[in-house]
Amino acid sequence: MRSWFFDIEDATKIQEIYRALKNVTSLCYAPENQLIFLLENGDTVLWANTRYVNFYAKIEGCNFVRCLNLRCNQWFCFCCGDPVQSWQHFSQGGQCSVTWDDVYKLTYLLRFIVISDPFTNCWLILIARLAIWIFLPLFVLFGFPFFSLRAILRIQNAIAIPTAILAAPFILTTSLILFC
Repeated sequence: MRSWFFDIEDATKIQEIYRALKNVTSLCYAPENQLIFLLENGDTVLWANTRYVNFYAKIEGCNFVRCLNLRCNQWFCFCCGDPVQSWQHFSQGGQCSVTWDDVYKLTYLLRFIVISDPFTNCWLILIARLAIWIFLPLFVLFGFPFFSLRAILRIQNAIAIPTAILAAPFILTTSLILFC
C-alpha cells in the first residue's frame, strides 16, 4: 500500500514532515505542531496535526473542522489553522469564511425535524414531554436537598453552628415529601 509521502517529489518537504512528526509538544494545536502542504497555486491541501499524527485533507467547503483524536477533540479553522471555540471566528472577516457546507452541517437538527415524517415527530415530542414531566420533578426532589445541604454545610463551617440545628428543617421537609 502506497502512502502519500512517496507521492511528494520535493525531498526537503519530506524532511520537514519527518522533523515535525518527531517533535511532539504538549499542545495539540500550537503553530509549531502544524504543517501546511501547498500546491503550486497556493491552495491549502492538507493540514497535519503532528502531536497526534492526524492529517486533514481539504473537503470542498468545510472550514470548521474537529481533530480526529478523541483526547484532543479540538475544533479549528481549516483556513488559518487557529483553534476555534464557536462560529464567531468566521464572522470576523478576513480569509476565514463560512461556506454553505458549514451552514448545512450547523442546521442538522432543523433538517431532521423538517424532513422526518410527522408520526416520528409526534413520538419524539411525547417522549420529551414525558421525560420532562418525570425527570424534572425528580431532579427537584433529589437535587434541591443535596445542593441546599451543601450550602448549609458551607455556612456551618463559616460560622461554626452545629449541623443538626441548621439542617433539621430541610431534612424534615424532605422526609415529609418522600414518606407522606
